[in-house]
Amino acid sequence: MINLKSRYDYYQPSVSIDEETKDQYPDVLSVDFSKGKLSQVPTSHLVTSADMDKFWLYFVRKYGAVDMDDVLLHVNGIPYQGMLEPGSTLYEVAYADLDGWLSDQPDEGS
Repeated sequence: MINLKSRYDYYQPSVSIDEETKDQYPDVLSVDFSKGKLSQVPTSHLVTSADMDKFWLYFVRKYGAVDMDDVLLHVNGIPYQGMLEPGSTLYEVAYADLDGWLSDQPDEGS
């Protein structure tokens, strides 16, 4: 079985519950992205129209993986793929650093 990870896997559940649907959404503030550490200097990449159209394909070619693309965007200050623009700079953080960015978070209560 393949374990695909995204930033949502690391968020804590919100204490708020939607009154109408009774859904409990992830708390996006439960992960501190300022705590990330880099093992190597990221390279820069100028985003092309092709990257925007098929970001998953760019990510697979660069990292050989299909998960954590949302973390790369988030680390670059891009909330979601639709916010990419041609010619903008994307800093290509090492894949291990993307995972470490989230998994090195302190447990709640520490």
